[in-house]
Amino acid sequence: DAAEAIKPKIDRHITERTRVVEGLTAAGWHLPDAQANFVYLPTGQHTEALHLDLERQGLVTRPFPGQGIRITISTPDDNDRVLTALGTGPPS
Repeated sequence: DAAEAIKPKIDRHITERTRVVEGLTAAGWHLPDAQANFVYLPTGQHTEALHLDLERQGLVTRPFPGQGIRITISTPDDNDRVLTALGTGPPS
C-alpha cells in the first residue's frame, strides 16, 4: 500500500548503489552483482587489514574474515567517503 510513498527513497538508493558500484569498478574492484542495500568486496586474505583501515577512517563495515567486506549503501556524503577510501583499488 505504501509503494508510491516509498518509491522516491528506493530510487535514491538505487541511484547511490549504482554510483558506488561504478566508482569502485572504475578503481579496479571486481564486485558481485549488487541488488540489495549493500555492496560486497571480495577481499580474501586482505579482509582484516582493510576492515581496520576503513574503521580508522571512521567507516563502519561488516567484515567476513578471510572472505570479504560488506558495505551498506548510505547517504551521498557517506558513500563519497567510501569511494575516497577505496579509490586506489583493491590491495595487492
